Amino acid sequence: MAKIRQLKHHDIKKIQAMIQYVVPGVASNLISEDKFIIFPLNLIHSLLPVNMKFFQETFVAVEDKEVLGLISLTPDTKQKTRWRINKLILNFNAYDVGKQLIDFVVNKYGGAGVETFITILDETSAEAIALFKNNCGFRSCTNIHVYEIDKLRADKEIFLNSNLLREMKSSDAKNLQEFDQQSIFPQYRISLMNNQSDFKVGLRSIFANNLTGYQTKKFVFENPSKHDIEGYINITTKEGRHFWADIVLSLAFQEYYPDILNYIVSYISCQSNDAKLSVYVRKYYQSNDKLSEALLTNNFNITQRYQVLVKDYWKATKAPAELKTPIVIFPEIRSPACNVVDLQDIFWR
Repeated sequence: MAKIRQLKHHDIKKIQAMIQYVVPGVASNLISEDKFIIFPLNLIHSLLPVNMKFFQETFVAVEDKEVLGLISLTPDTKQKTRWRINKLILNFNAYDVGKQLIDFVVNKYGGAGVETFITILDETSAEAIALFKNNCGFRSCTNIHVYEIDKLRADKEIFLNSNLLREMKSSDAKNLQEFDQQSIFPQYRISLMNNQSDFKVGLRSIFANNLTGYQTKKFVFENPSKHDIEGYINITTKEGRHFWADIVLSLAFQEYYPDILNYIVSYISCQSNDAKLSVYVRKYYQSNDKLSEALLTNNFNITQRYQVLVKDYWKATKAPAELKTPIVIFPEIRSPACNVVDLQDIFWR
């Protein structure tokens, strides 16, 4: 059985060589030093309790000094009770190693208090999906579709003169969390709902964005008469040309999706004359069909389809006294930073 340990600096070149061997032509800079935290930061970070960790953590499976696989996972909420497996790289004939790596991180972090593990895989990655579902106990939960448009045509005055949205404030966090929970289909809430702290904006989020190179703009949509929150919009970019938008509206105000799209396109046109826009449609939100309809009407094309797989880790509590193929997966769906299987790291919060 392979030994599993933390990633070391000298492992990176071995991983790059393995990727080039398994999938010729894949850029080696997709696995580079800036994609990981390495010694001594990784050692310091590993000593933190799970609820204080904030970086991705990475492990490798090694046998006879040969690296057979790599797995990375990162906190998926600020509460740190849900973690996302965002990288899995396996050598040829290393399915058993893949199961060993996945089981290792689930047991290690589950035993430390993590309640839910998720991973996001391209729907065409049948072998990877089978590995997680058939061998590691993950289940299909929901889907995420990505729509894109290359040439933005918009009247910039819509953004400059519109009162449709306002910027998000830290004081909105509680109401946003309540809105978000109610907007998710009930059967997905336990696994996918967000914590109040996930919606807070301030110096910490600004620092985190600066650290990773992201630029994020957050807006709130309110009921014009009652000023209740009925939606939110997150717009993110890394290099100022490719923008990623996450839009959620309530069922009562889903007819506003076309107006919101026009507002976003207008806003982005003010930032760049040759921008590209990707919009995520997360199928676990109740108004997702209306968003898809608005995107198609506005000449967006669906470019990627992903499955969200989930595994819940339940710790036993004391009763009361009286009672075979190589795999290279980069399922990062949250940002334009990763150009691999391009469901990137920004999207998922």
